[in-house]
Amino acid sequence: MAKRNISHTGIKQSSGTTDIMTVKQENGFDVTADLGKGTFLPDEIPLASKTPVINRRVEVGNRILDMTALKIGNIFAVHETHFPSSLNFITLGEQITKHSLFNKKASAVFCELKSDSALFIRSYINGTGTVLSDASAAAAAALSLCRNGKTEHGREITVTSDGGEIYALCKKNNSVLINTKAQIVFTGKI
Repeated sequence: MAKRNISHTGIKQSSGTTDIMTVKQENGFDVTADLGKGTFLPDEIPLASKTPVINRRVEVGNRILDMTALKIGNIFAVHETHFPSSLNFITLGEQITKHSLFNKKASAVFCELKSDSALFIRSYINGTGTVLSDASAAAAAALSLCRNGKTEHGREITVTSDGGEIYALCKKNNSVLINTKAQIVFTGKI
């Protein structure tokens, strides 16, 4: 697989604090976005804990999860795991969104590290449920693994989900750039 060589050049439009570049292609769009800076600070997330939650063991339902909490646009709880058939990530995702550790509801990202530059995720997004692909969840997983020393800042990470691939680049200042292909899956009128 060819690397995308993600950079922050050629931004064409801005939306809030996120810079986005889209290029129309025959089968969809090529999207590059600067998702901004992530934070692990409890007051900025916000957490009920006064100390950061970085690879901390947290009881969720009847399981103990190694969790990292961060905010990059949205609040995320990232759990590194292997995906055995017994892992019910939908139920765990629902429990994490309501967990007392978070002062506001969080989204859950379950990630499996495949190599130091590739991971697989499944996401349970607060207010939505499971999704095929989510750029913010991919960015949160990549940034969490950088923070936990599982991969390096400045290295392009391929984040695969049921919806396809997103390429993430985490900088040392905790900002994240992503690149992906987006396709139109529905059009209609309201």
